[in-house]
Amino acid sequence: MNNYKLIIILIDYFFISFIFVPIAIGILSKKQLSKPESYLLYFLISIISIEIISEIFRYNNTRNHFLYYFQTLLILIFTYLFFRENSQNNKVKKALFYCFWSIALLLPVEAIFISGFNQLNSVTKTLLLIFISFFSVFFLRKELANYNKEIKKQLFFFNIGLAVFGLISIIPSIFDKLFIESAVNLFYFFETLSLIGNAVAYVFFAIGFRSRKMKLSPS
Repeated sequence: MNNYKLIIILIDYFFISFIFVPIAIGILSKKQLSKPESYLLYFLISIISIEIISEIFRYNNTRNHFLYYFQTLLILIFTYLFFRENSQNNKVKKALFYCFWSIALLLPVEAIFISGFNQLNSVTKTLLLIFISFFSVFFLRKELANYNKEIKKQLFFFNIGLAVFGLISIIPSIFDKLFIESAVNLFYFFETLSLIGNAVAYVFFAIGFRSRKMKLSPS
């Protein structure tokens, strides 16, 4: 292994390690977590679980790209449940439902007909990130619109975290498959950029798990 690749791997591990902070806080306060908070905790656990299994495959020289279909599905399930629990509007719940099933049904289609089962799932991963970005920003704007009312501080930070998680990763996700085949340096650059964004999101999740309630007063 050359020094350049070793440095990239160490940087990846550094930023991925941020995820253990909100997971640890969430697990320690598991009994006090609401449904949305529990779903977000499972969302984080699903990410790191697949990453750990993926690393085990990689060190055994076994192709591991098929794992990301499962990660996409798990993240989709838990973010859908998280958003649904935070919505009182039936129209929004219907929109969430249709988006969820559109991506879920596209997963096997991409695995069989588009990319292949043991390839990077760029299409469904990108749609998932758009799904997360759109609804996190939607709920965040709704909370900010009610600045003169009491809001749940943890949900405020969770939605910021999800917005960062989704928005930072959309562009890298679109070009993952292209870069890994024709421009490896660009692949590593955008992957690192995505990991930095994810690390920032994990910080917001950690703050959310530690938060109670707050009131925002008008400026």
